[in-house]
Amino acid sequence: MSKYLLIQTAIPNYRQNVLNCVYEKLGSDFKVLTGREHFEASVLTKVDIGSCLTFVDNVYLLRRKFLVQKGVLVKAVESDSLILELNPRILTVWLILLLRKLIGKKTVLWGHAWPRKGRYSRSDSLRNVLRMLGTHILVYTDTEKDELSERMPSKSITSAPNALYLKEYMWVPIRERSNFVYVGRLVAWKKPLLMIEAYGYAVKAENIGDLIIIGDGPERDACEALVIELGIQSNVKFRGHLSDISVLRDVYSECVASLSPGYVGLSITQSFSFGTPMIVADNEPHAPEIEAAIEKVNCCFFQAGNAKSMSEKMLSVWRERDWWKSQSPEIITACKLRYSAELMSSRIVETFKKCRV
Repeated sequence: MSKYLLIQTAIPNYRQNVLNCVYEKLGSDFKVLTGREHFEASVLTKVDIGSCLTFVDNVYLLRRKFLVQKGVLVKAVESDSLILELNPRILTVWLILLLRKLIGKKTVLWGHAWPRKGRYSRSDSLRNVLRMLGTHILVYTDTEKDELSERMPSKSITSAPNALYLKEYMWVPIRERSNFVYVGRLVAWKKPLLMIEAYGYAVKAENIGDLIIIGDGPERDACEALVIELGIQSNVKFRGHLSDISVLRDVYSECVASLSPGYVGLSITQSFSFGTPMIVADNEPHAPEIEAAIEKVNCCFFQAGNAKSMSEKMLSVWRERDWWKSQSPEIITACKLRYSAELMSSRIVETFKKCRV
């Protein structure tokens, strides 16, 4: 029987630091069950926490709309304290919740408070049933906690601000900043083609730095084709997927800003961890981490879907690059206070202990 059990669909490498901290606090009492790949097949489990982690089989149904996890039921029901994903598409979660409720055990649900389409979307009615069944809700941001507390004032809710790095990793060498960087998967809903179009306008208007693209995905071929079509091959560098923190730090240290042409998620706190402001679309279905963005403090917003508007913001930030560089220490300090692996892991551990049998 596990004292503290976490069950996940898949765990990408960005969660490594947080899990290390949880393990340091809970030791061998902490166990993790996870599948090898997420609903989005490109998201794979890439963490290593030794014998604490056990792989289970993910069985996807109806073109990956629903999931059943094999080999988790008995361990989940027996565990003293359990954290499951707050995702109504995982059928196993419903069964485990009901069984634990029947025998009087508490269960934590961890995830985004609302569906991707927002708190007023039709699909939230089903998500709300799931939330009601959980004993405690663990969400990713303080904003989500406040919003959910309004909807469910009697529910026990904790925020574990979504973090990537330990505080000691949040620093950047002082260098000349002139480039721009995009870090993320190259998928349609993140709008990388819009970014390349915007950069094309900007680099032809003024001799700005290069565009560094870190990431891969189904849109890469189209992105490379557009770069050629616009004649900016010498200015755009495709680096593929990178996760090494020292390499990423070096890239960010030479960039005046990072870019989010579409949906933004954890890349925003990654950028702030290295003191780099972000240029962000103003009206996209962003992840809750958008709460970290403060206009003219650590970011600038452009009109969503408008390449000309994005290019104008890129030119504006580039012309003011010395001022933005001077803001770097403050951007890092604010990120350390709110979005560190230490803080996130401590909230997870507190929740585990609060909901222990």
